[in-house]
Amino acid sequence: MAGNPVDRVIFGLGAASAALIGWMWLGFRKPLAELQPNLTLPDLAVGENARQTVADWFSKTANTDAGAIFHNMLTGPELYFPLVFAAFLFLILLRLLPTARLFNRPVGGPLKAIVLVQPLTYVLADYAENALFLGLSGLAESPAWMLDTAPWLTAFKFLGLSVSLVFILRFALLSRIMPKA
Repeated sequence: MAGNPVDRVIFGLGAASAALIGWMWLGFRKPLAELQPNLTLPDLAVGENARQTVADWFSKTANTDAGAIFHNMLTGPELYFPLVFAAFLFLILLRLLPTARLFNRPVGGPLKAIVLVQPLTYVLADYAENALFLGLSGLAESPAWMLDTAPWLTAFKFLGLSVSLVFILRFALLSRIMPKA
C-alpha cells in the first residue's frame, strides 16, 4: 500500500467502490436479470428509446419481486455508491492536478474548477436519478414529466462519469508519454 495518507484514502475509496459494485451486481442486478430477462434496467436507459424503457420497467415491475429488489438496491448500495465513487474520482483528479497539463499548459484557474466539478456532476445526477426512480416505484401510472426527465438524468450521470474518467486517463497516462516542454 502507498505511504502517502491521501493515497491510502484513495485506495480505501477504490476498495469500497469495488465492494459496493460487487454488492449491487451479485445481490441485485443478477437477480433482477433473472427475474426480468427481457427488460433493461432503467438506470442504463439512454438513447431514443430510453423513455419507453423506463416506462416499461416500472409498469411491468410494479408490485412484483423485481420491483422490490430494485427498490432495495436504490435504498441499499445505490445510497452509498455514488458518493463513495465520486469522492474516489475527485481525490484522484486532485492528486493528478499539480502535474497535469492540457494543451501544453498547466491546469489551473477556471480549468481546474471545470476538471474538479465533473465528479460532482456525476454524483448529483446519480442521486437525482435514484430519487426519481424511487418516486416512480410502485406507481400504477408513471407521470409523463418523470418519464421525460429520467433519460436526461441518466445521460448527465454518464457524462460526468465519462468526462472524469477521460481527465484521469489524460492526466495519468498521457503526461508520462508526452515530452516535457
